[in-house]
Amino acid sequence: MPERRLMLLAALLTAASAFFLFWELKGPVGFVLELRAIKLAALLVVGVALGTSTAVFQTITGNRILTPAIMGFDALFLLIQTVLVFLLGGIGYATHPGGGSSCWRRW
Repeated sequence: MPERRLMLLAALLTAASAFFLFWELKGPVGFVLELRAIKLAALLVVGVALGTSTAVFQTITGNRILTPAIMGFDALFLLIQTVLVFLLGGIGYATHPGGGSSCWRRW
């Protein structure tokens, strides 16, 4: 029975991925597919990383409801970002290579 669930989930993931890639495909097809494929790959990597980290945290602590968000790692990330903006200033943080809002300008 677990194998059937995994096969069903894999089929649903494949169908959802294909729907995301090819839905309302207009304009230069190669360009649009490349952008969507990069976004899809990023979404899949983040999903796998979140699932793996949650499983590791739950295994280590023996607590089935424990997640990285409950542990406060998202708050730690926000604290680090806030301290960087405070220390560097808004312009300094935004123009810092590899940090700030400069990584979002590509998208």
